[in-house]
Amino acid sequence: MFSKTKFRFILFISMLFQLTTIEANNLELKNEVLTKIKNGIPQWMLNQISKDLILVPQSGISRQLIIDTLNQDSMCLALFAIKNGKIDVTYNQKLAIEIQQDACNPIVAILTELNDYISLPDIEFVYCMDDAPFSWYRIVEFKEYSNSTKYHAPVFTACKHINDANCLLIPDFHTLKSIANNVIQSIASGNTKYPWSSKINKAFWRGATTGGLYRLHNFTQFPRVKLAKLSIDFPEHIDAKFNYLWALDGETQNKLHELQYTGDTASIEDHIHYKYQILIDGNSASWPRAYWQYQCNSVVFKQDSNFIVWHNDLFKPWIHYIPFEQDCANLIEKINWAINNDDAVEKIAQASNKTANECLQYSDILVYFYAVITEYAKLLVYNN
Repeated sequence: MFSKTKFRFILFISMLFQLTTIEANNLELKNEVLTKIKNGIPQWMLNQISKDLILVPQSGISRQLIIDTLNQDSMCLALFAIKNGKIDVTYNQKLAIEIQQDACNPIVAILTELNDYISLPDIEFVYCMDDAPFSWYRIVEFKEYSNSTKYHAPVFTACKHINDANCLLIPDFHTLKSIANNVIQSIASGNTKYPWSSKINKAFWRGATTGGLYRLHNFTQFPRVKLAKLSIDFPEHIDAKFNYLWALDGETQNKLHELQYTGDTASIEDHIHYKYQILIDGNSASWPRAYWQYQCNSVVFKQDSNFIVWHNDLFKPWIHYIPFEQDCANLIEKINWAINNDDAVEKIAQASNKTANECLQYSDILVYFYAVITEYAKLLVYNN
């Protein structure tokens, strides 16, 4: 008979093994991060950060500039402070605390982990959770503008319009949460399950009705709706559906269902079953989608976009992805080209995978945060 004592002993040994494994993995990650920092911050990271900070006042960043910036916009969520290794967050009182914590907690977690590996400088910074600062009405009206004066201190944010100034890009909180929820394992599983030769020769996309306020009088002009329409008109080329209807009135929802523009949610593994992955803007660039799509062994079809994220300059058209026009007008043409040039397309997918595996690992995210913080700290003109 199996005794309780034996069971408890086995359970203890199992837990001890798991803790030992976790400690070994953490030590390995720490060594990897410190080695990358010691070898020098990659030039592509420094280039992006330098471009983001180019309009910082010559006098530097004062605490008053930071506080003024925090008070200008309700989407400037929180004031982060790092002092003597301790990370504090002061939340904006204009938004629900639950919303702010959901966006801020992953940032706190990664800063805490990074600070365990290497001492971070004492700084304060403003964090914005908006899809891209200043962007909402521009998206709705389909026009671009440059606003270089609204914020005086750099705002840490996940995405920005190419004309936006004083926005310092960082890895987004959705990606950080997905990594914590084992997205890397999902990518690896999908890549193993669906090698290139077994994939379906079709473009695939599932997403939300973001990018503006969809209504009966205007919904057909949105690029994501154009993509869904192509799925109906060219079902042999594209399977693209809305799986989440966001901020719609009843009439518009019914119309999208009637047009068969809606469908079931699909996992990352389900996506990887298809050779062609669609990367199309919502309210701004599709942050977490880009992170995993560049790492799956499918080829990315990337919409021409004026929005950029922290790793934007790593990936080049026709080398790492296939570009298509903002309104999807030439997407079918590009898919036809891909179908007829399978070897060339596979090489593009392989190049994307190689770059992502070399530059977008979790250790690289930690190194990027370290680079952002240390470069930003050089511009502060006050002591915390």
